[in-house]
Amino acid sequence: MKKILTSLLFVMSIFLCVMFMLHQQTMDHRKMDEQFNGVDANAFHVYHSSVDVEEMIKKLEELSQTYKVSFLRTDIVFENNVDMMYKSGVFREDYFNALDIDMLSGEKVIKNNQIIATYDTNMSNQIGIIRDLFNDDKLQLLTLDNLYQQHKLISSDGEYQFIGKVADKEMIYQELANVFGVSKDSLLKPLYEKGYDEGTLFIIGAFLLVIAFAIFSLVSVFYPISRLREIGMMKLLGVKSIHIWLELNKRVVLFSIVNIFTVSTIAIILIPNSSFKHFIALLCWQFCLLFSCMCLSGVSFILIRKISISRLLKNFLHFKLSIRFSYLLKFFVFIGLIALLPSMVSHIKQLYHDIQIRQVYEQQQQYMTLSNYTFVSSEFQDRLQGNDTLGEKLGQLFVELEKTANAEYIRMGRIKLDNQTGEYVNIGTINEHYMKRLPFSIENEENIFTTQRISVLVPEILKQKEEKVLSLLHLQLKDLPVQIIYYPENKKPIFSENIEMERYNNGFVMNPILICLQDKYVNKESIFLGNSAISNPIRVLDNEKNKQAIQEAIKHHHLELNQIEFANVLTTGFSDRLAISSSSVFVWVIGSFLAIVVSSLASYFILLIILMSKKKEILVSRLLGYTLIDRYKLEFIYFGLIYIFAFVELILLSFSVVTLLVYSVLVLLDILMILSLIKKGEGKALTLALKGEE
Repeated sequence: MKKILTSLLFVMSIFLCVMFMLHQQTMDHRKMDEQFNGVDANAFHVYHSSVDVEEMIKKLEELSQTYKVSFLRTDIVFENNVDMMYKSGVFREDYFNALDIDMLSGEKVIKNNQIIATYDTNMSNQIGIIRDLFNDDKLQLLTLDNLYQQHKLISSDGEYQFIGKVADKEMIYQELANVFGVSKDSLLKPLYEKGYDEGTLFIIGAFLLVIAFAIFSLVSVFYPISRLREIGMMKLLGVKSIHIWLELNKRVVLFSIVNIFTVSTIAIILIPNSSFKHFIALLCWQFCLLFSCMCLSGVSFILIRKISISRLLKNFLHFKLSIRFSYLLKFFVFIGLIALLPSMVSHIKQLYHDIQIRQVYEQQQQYMTLSNYTFVSSEFQDRLQGNDTLGEKLGQLFVELEKTANAEYIRMGRIKLDNQTGEYVNIGTINEHYMKRLPFSIENEENIFTTQRISVLVPEILKQKEEKVLSLLHLQLKDLPVQIIYYPENKKPIFSENIEMERYNNGFVMNPILICLQDKYVNKESIFLGNSAISNPIRVLDNEKNKQAIQEAIKHHHLELNQIEFANVLTTGFSDRLAISSSSVFVWVIGSFLAIVVSSLASYFILLIILMSKKKEILVSRLLGYTLIDRYKLEFIYFGLIYIFAFVELILLSFSVVTLLVYSVLVLLDILMILSLIKKGEGKALTLALKGEE
């Protein structure tokens, strides 16, 4: 038992270290975002501004002098395969004095073209390095003008703050609205909210810590009962209860303290830029855990006090406190397990769903899609201003690939058809090559892509809702001419090739509305051609001939500098997405399994304590012919009440045939374990009694 307690404390110490590191990493990310804000920071958000960047910088410098405030802008740019954060601004001298920047080395006050960063940039104008605990935040602090001179500031759109005490904030907001040429209301409306959390690993660590703590609780309660003879001997020698408790636990505590310092030191070494205060903080976490465990171990001290020589001689030990504690833990664990049951069943279904959908997505290995590209020259600025020159080039690239590589186009989604009924329909856009993969045929198929109007294939089941379909198409195609072609109801599903739709019938669709994409309208879809690989609509068979055709098309449309890349559909995001989904399910299943283990352990220790404390009473009852139910009537009532309460909870939460079946299996396993333990325990006790042993 002593080794078990020490091992559990060691395991809990490791889990706590992992949680501490994840928490510190999250706090460090947050600090990188917020430590430059200052005390009086006021956010504003600029979108769809046509103001020239150079003019914007001059205006902000004027406002900084007028209102005695500093301006800070945040940009996140993907550079060299990492996310680079630029904090740039127009700074007053008092701005840096008010900041509490945790510097690893150097100065924090920048002037003109100087910068500070979280890493060594190898630039001569870098004057300091900001402490980054895990070396995973790439950040530079510099002036707006410096960022502009580096050609990394290409638009006035972005996230800003003005920092300083301002008597009339409304006035400065109005001034800013005039500078950027937007409304004051739009400055105060963020497009997104940023959140911080420790992530799945932290939740797993916390859950495992709770499980280990629950097991520690059970073992702590049973520990003094397993050492009755030793406790009796010390009582006979006149040793006080507190000294007995210390004697039983001193090795556990000493080993735990050594483990705490060892594990904490290793954890701090693993944090690249940690400081002594982080080591002290981790030790505080660790000793709080140890103190909690020792407080729990105080239950064993109460048990030791209740053990007396007279009771030992009379074998009159019932350990009511231990039994009640075990029952209480059993109740909460089993109730918690049943609360997890609907989610556990849902995630098991999800696992089965993932296995099915993985088989379908693995068939996509034979196709390539557009996986990567970069902007060159003013292409990014053009896109922001509504003139997508790169999108047009990608459209021309796709048209050529249709001819030279039989490139396919498939973009599928779900959209609401009727706002009143909430009815959804599946709608997609396909080209002529993809149409050949459809599981049904269309009359005059060869003419569909040559007409003056855009052909839209609509299932006959929607014929009575033609007006709503036309309204939907108007939203999708604006004023483009449309002709509807109805096709008979099809019972064969079509794979959507859209991982976002995997939760709808495993990503398969039945009887979708299909817009037939003609070459002359490809530019209308060009924005989707630039999607990330996981949602890109292009499909090209993966073979050497098509790879050669892609390279030639890139040269024809002068896209060499854009670093156009085509890669396997499965490996460019689909496999990672499915792996994340599967790992989430795995965590839930493992967590539920551990909860079942703790619940079973609670039942196990309850029966052990009962068999030890009521050994003679049970043996006499059995020899007198009392039935199993009569011998354990009270215990069966308590367990029955726990099962009944859990069943009521299940009905209130989510009652279904599957959850009822899983609940029944859990209860049956618990009952079988209890009966098996009773049979084994009574048999052993009877054998020892017949031999004249205790």
